[in-house]
Amino acid sequence: MQVETSSENAGIANWIVTWGMAETIVCAIAFLVFVPTLGFQFVYDDKPQIIENPAIHAWRYVPHYFTTHAWGELYPNVAGNYYRPLFLLWFRFNHALFGVRPQGWHFTSVLCHVAATYMVFLLVARLTANRWTAFSAAILFALYPVHMESVAWVSGVTDPLMAVFLIGSFLAYLRSREVNQWMALALALFALGLLEKETIVILGPLIFVYAWLYAGEHNWTSRFALALKQSWPFFALTILYLGLRAHVLHGLSHTVTPITWKTMALTEPSVIWLYFRHFLFPFGLSGLYGLPNVEDPASAGFLVPAGLLLVIV
Repeated sequence: MQVETSSENAGIANWIVTWGMAETIVCAIAFLVFVPTLGFQFVYDDKPQIIENPAIHAWRYVPHYFTTHAWGELYPNVAGNYYRPLFLLWFRFNHALFGVRPQGWHFTSVLCHVAATYMVFLLVARLTANRWTAFSAAILFALYPVHMESVAWVSGVTDPLMAVFLIGSFLAYLRSREVNQWMALALALFALGLLEKETIVILGPLIFVYAWLYAGEHNWTSRFALALKQSWPFFALTILYLGLRAHVLHGLSHTVTPITWKTMALTEPSVIWLYFRHFLFPFGLSGLYGLPNVEDPASAGFLVPAGLLLVIV
């Protein structure tokens, strides 16, 4: 009886994956697990960025999104580090649809998570040529608790939005290895992603490494040349973006909390360990984390996380 039941369950699972139900089920799970967030309110940066921010309350402000930092209308005389015009445009569309009713904003944030989950499914299916593996990976992504920070907090929508652009661009790049015309779409999605959140700059190095690993060449010089040939358009676009960012923000970045390079270096292991710990054990999650600055290299705040990271490496 156990053998028959196991076979029957395996057959159902294979039917789900084989006959196109996998994507639908994955997206449904990604949506349903975050349905409770539709009853949440605005928190943290949501209030000034949405309720008090005149820049997202009228369409006439849209050109300003591209000429100032994300907080420019609220704090015009303060230097900013966030150049995210598409993020502000996303807010503008949401405000036009929902005003300051948080339910609608949370609904579109959940939809972004669903879209990101679907993109994960497509990516894993493309890389592994196995829909069951893609289904499993996408389910894990959809349910992983650490994503609560980016979905339940309206202002955290930058993360799933960026994921959609990043994975979409990478998928188009993979297709361009077979059909050159797809490179235009890959670069267009990357450009849009750069205007949504700056951390998407990792895509250039990611493509270089992927091209290096799958170059099909044994010679080191040939592998490097091929990887550079496939990734240089992304690096070039990154340089253009950095120039635009520096022009608009009057510099690539500005000091918010003045601390020394030594303090930054000593504190960095605890920051990396926080991310790694949440990646493996997503418990004790919060919208914000208050890590103390580390001043002494002999302190536990430096030695413990640095030691743990070294052991892992």
